[in-house]
Amino acid sequence: MCCDTYSNVFLFIQTLEMEVQVMDQEVLARLIDVNDQKILQGGTPNQGIRLALTDKDGTSLFYGDVHPNVQYEYEADEPGEYRLCVQLTEQAFSSPHQRI
Repeated sequence: MCCDTYSNVFLFIQTLEMEVQVMDQEVLARLIDVNDQKILQGGTPNQGIRLALTDKDGTSLFYGDVHPNVQYEYEADEPGEYRLCVQLTEQAFSSPHQRI
């Protein structure tokens, strides 16, 4: 009698979920208005949230502008420590001294 040996290999993917919620309605409205103006002028609507994701060694995994209040996912190869830096782009503010 012959028996085949099967090996089950499971691939575990670590999904990092990120969402930056802009709660200040004035800032959110400004971002929407600025992006609408860019579209009307034929530009790219790129004002909002700037995210930088790095691993524990400081290797950049993601850097770019994302829309506020939208969930983004990053598929990591392994579990570990990650650093997420969040910035609002300058156009979110109507004056240079505005605070959130």
